[in-house]
Order: sequence, then C-alpha cells, then structure tokens
Amino acid sequence: MLKHLSLRLPADRVHELPGVDLGALAAAASEDGSAIIACGGDGTAAACLEASWRPGDRPMAPVGILPLGTGNDLARYLGWGGKAADSTSLDGLLVRLQNARTSAHDRWVVEGPAGSIAWFNYLSIGTDARIAMRFHRLRRHHPGLFRSQAVNRMLYACLALSETQRPLGSRLAVDGQHLPEWSRAVVLTNIPSYAGGVALGEGIHPVDGHLDAYVLGPGAALGLAAGGVRRPLCLGSLAQVDFTLREALVMQIDGEPSVAPPGRYCIRRVGMVRVLVAR
Repeated sequence: MLKHLSLRLPADRVHELPGVDLGALAAAASEDGSAIIACGGDGTAAACLEASWRPGDRPMAPVGILPLGTGNDLARYLGWGGKAADSTSLDGLLVRLQNARTSAHDRWVVEGPAGSIAWFNYLSIGTDARIAMRFHRLRRHHPGLFRSQAVNRMLYACLALSETQRPLGSRLAVDGQHLPEWSRAVVLTNIPSYAGGVALGEGIHPVDGHLDAYVLGPGAALGLAAGGVRRPLCLGSLAQVDFTLREALVMQIDGEPSVAPPGRYCIRRVGMVRVLVAR
C-alpha cells in the first residue's frame, strides 16, 4: 500500500511509521490548513489523533483514516469502511477523503499508576482484553489465518470459548456500579463499533461527553456478544469512570492490549479532536 500511495501523492506527503515526528507533522498541517490521513488500524489512527490534539482554542488538523488494520472500528464508524484491500479501492477512498466533512470527536484520558493515556474508541478490561492480546499474538505468528472479517470473528469467538478466568468483580471495582457475579469483561465505548464492527448497544455517540459501559459474560456469552449475536448488559452512560484494579489485569485501549498494574484509575474527557467523516 505504501508503494500505491507513493505513486499517487507527492513524495513529501507520504510518511512511513515509525520514522516521522507526528507532532511536527500535525503542527505543520494545522498551520497550512491540511489534514492528516492515518493509513493503518485503530492504533495508528489513535496516534495521529493524539498528535493532532491542541488544548484550548488552538487550531487542530483534522484526521482521516485509510483503513488497513484488522478491526478498523473508528474507520467503520466514520464511513471509511472495513479495509482498503487494493489499489482500486484506494483510488476511491482518496477521492472520498478529499470531499470529506469535518466533525468533532471526544478525547478521553485514563490516568493510573503507570501514567496517563489518551484514547478515542473504547477501553476494555478483563477477558475481552486477554482475548485481544491472544488474537494479536496469533495474527503475528500466523498472518495467513486472517483472511476476512468473518474468519476473524470466528477465531475471536473460538478464543473466547477457550478462556477460563475468575469473575471480574473480585479483581475490579468500578465506583458507583455493581458488577454481576458472572462478569468477565467491562467495555467502555465512545463509538458504536466494537471488535470489527459490532454494535454493543444503541445511542452511542462520540460527541456527548459520555462513555457507554457494558458488561460481558464468560465463554459462549462473551463470544456471542463480541460476534454481535447477543447484546451485553449495559451499565449506563457515564461522564467519568473511576475504578480500582486489585491485581494486574489486561486492558485494551483502542485495540492495543497491555497489562495494567493494580491501583486506582480515573477516566475523564479532556478536550476534543477533529476527524474527517465520509459524506
């Protein structure tokens, strides 16, 4: 895809990650009124969005997405589709990006023992995040298995069925919320697209200053919810989330899983970014 882009755009407009200062690139784009196009998955999009963010009323470059990842949840929500698979679809996407409209998008920050991280799509804790970590490892070692969205969902469901963990409530406490005994994962989402296009519920909007919180169950129940077959339990719409990890747990932030240390955490909205939305 890098070769295709290099043939269609000026050389000084195409940059490979890593190897470019995203902050400097975003600053230059905000000054000349241009946009940043993140070519990759949700992790790449999140990095570009955070680089574009400016506090206060300072001008920000909008960020569009050319989806090349596995889930591409933000790209799906913004209307850019699941994946740009070839040069033909690339040409169409480039034309649509040129004619896109600009919209606002909430920026969330999670603060904890290891520092703070900004995010834009969804954050999950527990079995769901562990499955995402296993999914990433499997994809890294066996990329040929991941041929389509349907196959990806099937593999995700199989990983969910093989997971065995203690109830999440004994290891995670969310202030003001009761987690059912069967809880295995909590998902806090800012957009209505999760795990490759699944809608966990209705009325999820990324410009309302609230996160929608969902609880996923064990085994088959988690697999069905992640596959879009069964709706999970909704805890409500929250303007701020405070929680305690009683032990280290896997946390997934915008599709990137990692092990979070025990301690107190706070999630709150800190500003907004600008995104390009397909017309």
